[in-house]
Amino acid sequence: MTDLNPDNAEVAALFADGTETFTVPDQALTPGTYLYALVAVSPYGVFSEIGPALEVVVQDDGSVDPPVGNEPEDLAVTAIAGGVLEVRWRYSEAGQPAAPTGFKIYSVSDDPEPVWTLLATIPLRGSSRYRWNSAALAHETELSLCVRAYKTYTYGEGEEAYDVDYETANEATVTGTADAEGPPAITGLTAELIG
Repeated sequence: MTDLNPDNAEVAALFADGTETFTVPDQALTPGTYLYALVAVSPYGVFSEIGPALEVVVQDDGSVDPPVGNEPEDLAVTAIAGGVLEVRWRYSEAGQPAAPTGFKIYSVSDDPEPVWTLLATIPLRGSSRYRWNSAALAHETELSLCVRAYKTYTYGEGEEAYDVDYETANEATVTGTADAEGPPAITGLTAELIG
């Protein structure tokens, strides 16, 4: 794990003008765990205590997000009775970089940019087939749905520990339309007495 460096004059100068973000310059970081933190610097060069550290893990392939799992497969949706949408998908463990914690189900709308709304979180059960039923929706409500695998990582220790969820990046959706009325009533029914 690399050491925190509170004496980085370049970063201190950058934040002195009110800038709120800083991009770490491209570096040939070897795989491992790195910590980044900020300190306040007075006009007289006095440093504050080091702020909360952000832990960044560089993977063997150079990516900075930890492994999550495979993307869900065979996503499908069916309208069932009472305005409910049943979402189904499969998950294969073959070649997964890590076992996911579970799955997150999103509705995706364009407004005008895509808006992702989390509807439910489903834990991994060690099964290859999964399903989830929505709440009852108004008749003909249309939802575009996406299912992503996610894994929760815990950083820090004790009271300073915190969880971060990382998800697969798949964006494919399926669209379902709720049916809260069922088929139309049968009309023209007649009876005939025989015998």
